[in-house]
Amino acid sequence: MKTNAFWMALLSLSIIIILAACGEKATPTPVPTLAPPPTAEPTLTKEPTHTAVPTATPVPTATTIPTPTPWPILAVAKVSNPLFTVEDPDSSIVWWEKRVIYGDNFYENQLERPYTSKEMVYQPDLDIIRASIASDDKFYYFTITMRDVDKTSKTLTGNYGIEFDRTKTGRGDLLVWVHDLKADWSVENIQVFVDPDKDVGGPNPSLENDGFKGDGYESEVKIEEEKVAYARVMPGTPWAMQIAVSRMLLEDAKEFLWNAWADKGLNDPGRFDYNDHFTFREAGSPIKTIEVYPLAALYSVDNTCRKPFGFGPKGYIPGTCQAGVAGGSSGGLGDFCAGYDCGSCMGYIGEPCCRCCPCHP
Repeated sequence: MKTNAFWMALLSLSIIIILAACGEKATPTPVPTLAPPPTAEPTLTKEPTHTAVPTATPVPTATTIPTPTPWPILAVAKVSNPLFTVEDPDSSIVWWEKRVIYGDNFYENQLERPYTSKEMVYQPDLDIIRASIASDDKFYYFTITMRDVDKTSKTLTGNYGIEFDRTKTGRGDLLVWVHDLKADWSVENIQVFVDPDKDVGGPNPSLENDGFKGDGYESEVKIEEEKVAYARVMPGTPWAMQIAVSRMLLEDAKEFLWNAWADKGLNDPGRFDYNDHFTFREAGSPIKTIEVYPLAALYSVDNTCRKPFGFGPKGYIPGTCQAGVAGGSSGGLGDFCAGYDCGSCMGYIGEPCCRCCPCHP
């Protein structure tokens, strides 16, 4: 029985092998195909922002041309001793009487009027006591000394100036005008005026020309490079101020006349000379014995007579101080009035009587 069973198993195995070799090949079960993943749109790569490389400041070389400065020349800190001084009347000696003793001559544009209009209030920072000139190789230096500062502000509140006559005819042709002075040399608040049509002073310069209507100093000069002016309060002396005028601003003039101004009234260089724009009655007077007293349209102003610099006048020039020459030490009343005969005044009120003689009570 066991033998039969063996052979039967062997037969069955043989049949299975034959069928496997001769039968059709089985078809494999299909594997589902997966769809490819969607292709992503390419992202644009942002170009990196480049940081600007700072430009290096070039190192100056021997051939570098320097940028010019607006004012390449400077006034010196210490002004030398004056070459020349002009004395002016001191109205403070009778200020409580609201008048002046001498020095005001409307007809010759000699003004001593440091008082307000009508009320005649004395203004010490408009009362010039003296003016002087000094110089170096680049500048002329002018010092204007007032009686005092303004009592309220303790400063110099007026407009101050130096007027030049380079023609030596009595007709001003250049005016340096300053206000709001600084403690140190400064070009701030400075104006320089000229008169291209030469009508300052009218047909008779420095003398009164009734009815003349000129335009005075009508043009302003630009301050630049070597044509420059500076101003300051005088160090240690708050009631004095200094103006430095470059020689080139005067076109290197070697001879000229000059005088000082203090003005808080009209303050209008376009109306120089002031005595050409008013009648004597309209202007008023600071002299009590004159019928047109007190001051009216022409007030709060003081000027000095003109002094020559670099030459000695051979004859009378309107507006000059009548004494001394450039290089002298003083142009005061002692020189002007020396030997003057007061008896010749005969009651006349004017120059030189009112400067030299006690013609006012």
